[in-house]
Amino acid sequence: MDKIILKNFAEGLLKDKKRDILHGIDHSDRMLKAVDMISANYTYDNDILMAGAYFHGGIHYGEEPIRRWLTSRGYNDKSIDKIIKVTWESQNKSIPETIEGKLLHDSHTIEGGKAFFILKPLLVGTVIGQTLEETIEFIENNIFTNEECYLPESKALIRENHEYAREFIGYLKSEIEINR
Repeated sequence: MDKIILKNFAEGLLKDKKRDILHGIDHSDRMLKAVDMISANYTYDNDILMAGAYFHGGIHYGEEPIRRWLTSRGYNDKSIDKIIKVTWESQNKSIPETIEGKLLHDSHTIEGGKAFFILKPLLVGTVIGQTLEETIEFIENNIFTNEECYLPESKALIRENHEYAREFIGYLKSEIEINR
């Protein structure tokens, strides 16, 4: 699969949609970099994994455009079904079955490293109009409790991310109290 052609199509899927600051093509690129960090011990189909990463942000707008595009590129129904399955498996709330899905799901969780892990919910909270206190509460009640990883390499990284984020949130909360 040609990465440039794939990325161009995936960008087109997102082009006319409401801008999602966390699920653009750069998000897919970060996911693929994270896959490189956790995939050394696994055998997987790179084309399926790459397609799943680039369709990750656009699958919510419908499978049909993706299926039609893959068909036009010569993919058979079995390959298309696997790409769609892996793309859905890459989502936060999924329970992936395939190795490609596990790699993408976990890479979605650990992408960008420790600082980015805490930056993501802070940015989203700001964009959706939450107060800092509301965002901190959301992080404590959701991010620290719902970030499931399936591969041992990812579990170690997510623990590091959680430790860093808890420490950061602790500092942030103490600074908020000092400035009241």
